[in-house]
Amino acid sequence: MKDRLAKLYSKDMFHHIIWIVMLPLMVLGCISAYLFFHNESRSMESALEAYGSSFSSDTENMLSSIRSYYLTFTSRDEFKWLKEQKEPPYTSYQQLRSVQNQLEGDYHIANYIEEYDFINVEQGWILNNYGLFPMEEASNRDELEAFLKEQEENFLYVGWDSRPPKEESKTGENRLRESNYADLSGEHFVIKGGTYGSALRYILLIKLNPAAFETFMEPFADSGYKVEVLSYSGQRFIGNTEAVSGYLERHPDQTGLWGRFKGADNRKYLGYSLTDTGSGYRYYIAYDLANTWGASLQFVAAALIVGVLTIVSLYLIRLILKRYEGTMDRLEETVGQQKLHMQELFLDRIVSGEADEPYVEEQLRLLELSSAKKYRMSVFEPKLLQGEGDQEELPLPKPEELCAHFRGFLTELSFVPIIFKKRLVIITSGPDEYQLDLVTAQMYKNMEDEAMSQWGIRLSVGISRIFTRLLDCSVAYQECREALSIQTKNRDSVKSQPGLVLFEDYAQRGHSRNAAYDLVVENELKTTISHGTPKEAANFMDTVIRRLENKEIMGRERDLYIMRIMVAVMGVPESLGLSLNDIFPDNRANLLQRALRIYDYEQLRRFMNESVLKPVMEAMVKNRHTEDSELYKTIIGLIRQNDGNITLNECAAEMNYHPTYLWKVLKKEKNTTFTDLVNQVRIERAHQLLLTTELSVAEIAQKLHYTSVQNFIRFFSKMENTTPARYRREHRK
Repeated sequence: MKDRLAKLYSKDMFHHIIWIVMLPLMVLGCISAYLFFHNESRSMESALEAYGSSFSSDTENMLSSIRSYYLTFTSRDEFKWLKEQKEPPYTSYQQLRSVQNQLEGDYHIANYIEEYDFINVEQGWILNNYGLFPMEEASNRDELEAFLKEQEENFLYVGWDSRPPKEESKTGENRLRESNYADLSGEHFVIKGGTYGSALRYILLIKLNPAAFETFMEPFADSGYKVEVLSYSGQRFIGNTEAVSGYLERHPDQTGLWGRFKGADNRKYLGYSLTDTGSGYRYYIAYDLANTWGASLQFVAAALIVGVLTIVSLYLIRLILKRYEGTMDRLEETVGQQKLHMQELFLDRIVSGEADEPYVEEQLRLLELSSAKKYRMSVFEPKLLQGEGDQEELPLPKPEELCAHFRGFLTELSFVPIIFKKRLVIITSGPDEYQLDLVTAQMYKNMEDEAMSQWGIRLSVGISRIFTRLLDCSVAYQECREALSIQTKNRDSVKSQPGLVLFEDYAQRGHSRNAAYDLVVENELKTTISHGTPKEAANFMDTVIRRLENKEIMGRERDLYIMRIMVAVMGVPESLGLSLNDIFPDNRANLLQRALRIYDYEQLRRFMNESVLKPVMEAMVKNRHTEDSELYKTIIGLIRQNDGNITLNECAAEMNYHPTYLWKVLKKEKNTTFTDLVNQVRIERAHQLLLTTELSVAEIAQKLHYTSVQNFIRFFSKMENTTPARYRREHRK
């Protein structure tokens, strides 16, 4: 009975799971279809404007070319000859043929001209494509005289004339055109002759060919767009879209983007129109939204297919899992944790000295950890930032918190970081000493910058000598501890000394020349000069000289070492635009020569502090007092320029300053943090957008670079104790 109930329960649960899977899929499909249709409709609005502008531009360019061509033609000798003929020039064949060729248009516009009619009103004869005849013999004489009377009353000598098309202009079974017929129907470009207030002398009518102009709209019609062009008088020039025509009959003055409308065929369209100020033609373009709905339904179909496949897969999985019940689930949950735990346990054993060579080799193979030729160990401890007398000290993060925060990029540089005896331990590896030093230096710089940006602290790090076997990790750990303990023995320098301590600097073992690692020391020296006090800089300069002494470097290498220190010191103010000539009135080359001639390290220390470092620090301190306020203005400007989407490190990189210095400036100037400043700018920008624009809350969230509208609403509610929508309603009353 219990087994049967269990099976029924399992079956019932399985059906519920199917519904739980299918319902979200279908809802997601419908939502995706709606969002796709909504976004496509918005995109189509921009596309309609672009296509409408493109189509109207092509048409207007051709109309302008026709206008320019015939205006130019009326100033030529051939046209002057034509209008001066008192009788129809039947006998002047060559000249008449030349005029006709030019009236037909050049190769660029000929296809767009259906017919021309030159009416010599003063002498009473007509010339067109089909012949030359007196006006009194015109078959549509009454219509022609009415047209001439209208033109006499119209004082515009150049313009466009639009009349309804007339089928009467065609006669006979094959609808042949009469030669003595002056076709006044359709669209014409009109040029009239005669002075103001005098009788009309002549009229030149250029009839446009709608079929040729319709080629402009073929690309748009192929893409599903409906196009209509109306003349200034409201006559259709090209296009024959009943859906759009029906709407225009009800809304003749519609301009710009219409939005959605129902056409005469009861289908929904998205429409746009514009009027050209030159020709007066009105252009209408519409898109059938049924095309977008058809594409949107693909999302629903895809969700349905995925749902069916999911049901089939669930049935197959259910059959397989009947034998294993929940074993696979529990196994998958623990494999990842066990692998990470095994790596941490392995490193913990080799650091504590409890491992042997076979164990190390076997674990490297099982855990898929790569071995290297050279290793170096670093032990990190958080350290409070040296601040002003009234600056409150922030709580130090725990080693576990440091490990979890830095693990994302530390795994790319080293073995898995571990916590050993409440300290963060990192083992870096490399193919040779130079590469290893570069990797370690880069790792330290990244961690130091992140610690300053995240917590406003420095990191004390003890670094071991390079070793070649992982079994030596226990010795390396002791070296790191000794390096850290050397720093803490001097109580007066706990906060003034840099966070980086090398064991080999204090071991005094022969001629250890860790030249590559001087890159890290130099960076620390520059940082101390840029952002520290004169006392901090002097203490660190003492450390640099002691390092030189402990290395027992001699000859050319010693000279290069001293030269590099001086270049590093002088490079800091120069990078800020300070003139070294003002800092060192004497020749800087003399300073270097004097330093190279000092072989007593105590004298060298005093010389470097008094003659090199002291003038630099005096200039730096003076420059800081004038720079801080400007720096704050620059910081707030960058934050506002990016709408708050900028980090402290990015801001520091943009301004060419160290993040530590900017952090101090903000504390000193405004007693605030970079994060608080970003939040202040974002909330001010949100207020402005909510009260001065019609943007939705989602659009404002996107404009302020939030990943989702929910995150923006939570942020706004936390800062203002109300939602953005309610804030807008209350403050717009």
